[in-house]
Amino acid sequence: LQALYSDEYYHIQQMNNQLLNSQRALMKCNHRLKQVLDEVCEANNTIALLEQDGLTDLYCASAFYSNAQKCIEEHPDTDYDIIILDLRNFRMINEIFGRKTADRLLQSLAKVLLGLDDTEQGIFARVPADIFYILIPQKQHFYEKIEKEISTFLRTYPLPFHLQAQVSVYP
Repeated sequence: LQALYSDEYYHIQQMNNQLLNSQRALMKCNHRLKQVLDEVCEANNTIALLEQDGLTDLYCASAFYSNAQKCIEEHPDTDYDIIILDLRNFRMINEIFGRKTADRLLQSLAKVLLGLDDTEQGIFARVPADIFYILIPQKQHFYEKIEKEISTFLRTYPLPFHLQAQVSVYP
């Protein structure tokens, strides 16, 4: 009876040790997984910073090109237009009213542009200085809407300067 008890006790101890070792190994794996996830999050944040215009939170030019290409490839049956909006005499606004005022103008314009996309299928970017790119599925009502909203924005923006923009559509 004593020998049988010792064998069972030894077997239980052995299984308990295996369980503890497995638990330690799992804890190490979980710790390493957390480290990897933290690195991935940090990499994603870095990518987002590189893809985003720091002033307007729109895409930068390179991110616009890659996302536009990806969007067009993923939706080959959809016709897209690229709209380019260029603020006229922006350099003069920057020089006369200062960089902060010019930056606020760009931020406000970016918000207006984002508000135009009721389908949430558009891709928006600010490229050097005062030029904005939009990739949008072809829709006639969008062109009328952008013309109306941009005209209203330029006319009512609180700046003692006649704001103008050139808008070009490339099918």
